[in-house]
Order: sequence, then structure tokens, then C-alpha cells
Amino acid sequence: VSIRLDGENKAVEYDAVGAVKDAVRVIFRGPRVSDLFDRDWHKIALSIQAQNVSLYADCALVQTLPIEERENIDIQGKTVIGKRLYDSVPIDFDLQQIVIYCDSRHAELETCCDIPLGPCQVTVLTETSPLPQQPPTSGSEQIGFLKTINCSCPAGEKGEKGSDGPVGLPGPKGDMGATGLVGAPGPKGEKGDMGRGPFVQGEKGEK
Repeated sequence: VSIRLDGENKAVEYDAVGAVKDAVRVIFRGPRVSDLFDRDWHKIALSIQAQNVSLYADCALVQTLPIEERENIDIQGKTVIGKRLYDSVPIDFDLQQIVIYCDSRHAELETCCDIPLGPCQVTVLTETSPLPQQPPTSGSEQIGFLKTINCSCPAGEKGEKGSDGPVGLPGPKGDMGATGLVGAPGPKGEKGDMGRGPFVQGEKGEK
């Protein structure tokens, strides 16, 4: 089985081993497929059913095409990414993520919140109580129904103590403390009056 991004013809091609023929093929073309080759980040998903193949571009269904009878995919094989179809020469490209699901319904459940400036179709809950389901928007035929993911989780076990961090820098100088008042001298007293007591004549002394 192979998936080919044909930049020359602006197409996405899916090939598989046929039950009657050597190979069966589905080719997706059109304006929405051409947009995938504008050198911006995009997300594509292929949903492979028994008699048809669906292409999703940036989390929106682009087209569903019939496919001739094919063999089941052998999951014991090897996966090769990033080689030219006709000569197996490696090519340079940027890939953010690739996921292969055994359930074809996963393609329609994918969200595009990981695409820079892309359509985000997911409401993330951080509370344990579920919020009411949002109704489809007026543009739901382009972006699909809004989906809700509950990311609230119970607290886990307490982890082990980490290693000590580096010694911190000295802190700023503190303010001057208040001056104590214990034992402070009192105010200077007023000058007293001069005494006016009576003079007493003493006795005559001996020679």
C-alpha cells in the first residue's frame, strides 16, 4: 500500500494491492487538494474502507471515491517514508507527525489544533464537571462538528524530592530598624530660686 503526494499534478494518490488486478488506485484532485501544496503546514488523513477511500484535508472531508476490490493490508511489512515512487531516491521534506490507525473512523475524529494558524475543532476541558455539548456552527459543513476532549485528570501520587537547586544571590539591603527608647535622657530641668534663709552668727572661737 502506498500514499503519494504528487506535487507536479497537485494530487493525492492512494495505491493498494488488488484482489483481481496487481494494483488498484484512487487519485484525489481539485482546488482543496491543490491547497495542500502551498508550502504551508497542512494535515491530511485517509480513511480506507472496504469499497471506498475518503480524504480529509485540515480536518475537513474533501472527497470520498470508490476503489476496486483490494487485498487486506499486511501489517507485517516495512514502512518507508520519503522516497520517490519511480526510483526510490530519498527526498527532503518536513513532517510533523504520522499516525497509522487500524480503525478507519479515526480519520474523521482527528483535530487540527496542532497546525499553526489552522482550524481548531476541539474544546479542551480542564474542569472535572463536563460542559454541555456545543451545537454545530453555521460553518460546520466546512470544519465539521465541534468536539470536546476532557483533559481533567485526578491528582497522581506525590513524586520524589528533587535535587537541591543552586545557591541564590544575596538579597537587597533591609530597611534601618527603629531606635530603642530605653534609658534615654529626659529634658533639662528649670533653674531653681536662690535661697534667702536667716544668717546665724556662730560662736567665737578659741585662740
